[in-house]
Amino acid sequence: MALEAAFGRVLPDVAVLLQDGDVIAVDGKALRRTRDVGESGRTWIAVSAYAAWLRITLASVPACWGTELEAAIEALGLIALKGKVVAAEGARRDARRTPDPPSPTAR
Repeated sequence: MALEAAFGRVLPDVAVLLQDGDVIAVDGKALRRTRDVGESGRTWIAVSAYAAWLRITLASVPACWGTELEAAIEALGLIALKGKVVAAEGARRDARRTPDPPSPTAR
């Protein structure tokens, strides 16, 4: 908790260093071997939002009970994104939010 509180005090100062056009990269990582003995076989996932220019993680959210997409949306909700470029490599399309892409053979 002390580390979380310290980051909470520092991040607003870091956020002002972000400029329009800066890239915020979003990625989820499986946290292998983090379960306690006897827990189910489901691997926990952490989704992080990383400021590329500053080389610092701005937010990290566990996706242990939801989906990786929901955790990414939550992490991005913690950051002022106006004017920033968000890159999410490997993100899956969520049918609830985006339309189907056009078929390459449809005309």
